[in-house]
Amino acid sequence: MFKITNNIFSLLVFFQVFFSLGQLNSFEFKYPLPPGGQEVLTVDEKYFGNYEQLSEKVDYIFAEDGIYAASILYLSISKKTIRESSKYDVRDNYLFGVKENDSIPCVLEDDVYYYGLKDKIKIAGTGTNNKIVRLSSSEYCINYFDNGTYIPSLLTFKGMELVLAHFDYENDTQLFEHIAAKEHMNHRVILDPTLTEWQAINPTELFPSHRQFVKNID
Repeated sequence: MFKITNNIFSLLVFFQVFFSLGQLNSFEFKYPLPPGGQEVLTVDEKYFGNYEQLSEKVDYIFAEDGIYAASILYLSISKKTIRESSKYDVRDNYLFGVKENDSIPCVLEDDVYYYGLKDKIKIAGTGTNNKIVRLSSSEYCINYFDNGTYIPSLLTFKGMELVLAHFDYENDTQLFEHIAAKEHMNHRVILDPTLTEWQAINPTELFPSHRQFVKNID
């Protein structure tokens, strides 16, 4: 039997629910951002390719039909299972039978073979509920759909680099006080900003953390 030893792939954007004197609000958006923006199925063709970062466990792939996130799942299979099954075989540190018509490198340790499988999921584009909005020729907003609302992430291309920033805010944030259209559903606050209200928000406060990726040209 296979055993998942380390799941390093996570494509869902979520927020922790805090408790102190009471439960804090979770801010979400009613429609894709920015308001009235141009929805597209993918980024401009010149940005197609695989963007990676050595310290990250997820690569981002931009293609004609949308945006993908890719990672490696680390798995294991016992030496006993291979010995007792006609499906699997190991030759010269390569495992056969896991990947159809191909073999993958493996390492033997304490009678267990460890190996990695590439996993890729589509996070935006055709066939998904997530929306891509083009802000400029080098900047895009991915709006992740969840529970009927949207959560944005910002993509900025700078030459061969990709800067990725996720939506976040302080627990006691006042960032959205000026937005008139709000719906309160328990501790969810669903925002529907106008373009003017959206532009009034400081983007460095809305997307406070940034991660940089470099395009793989191999």
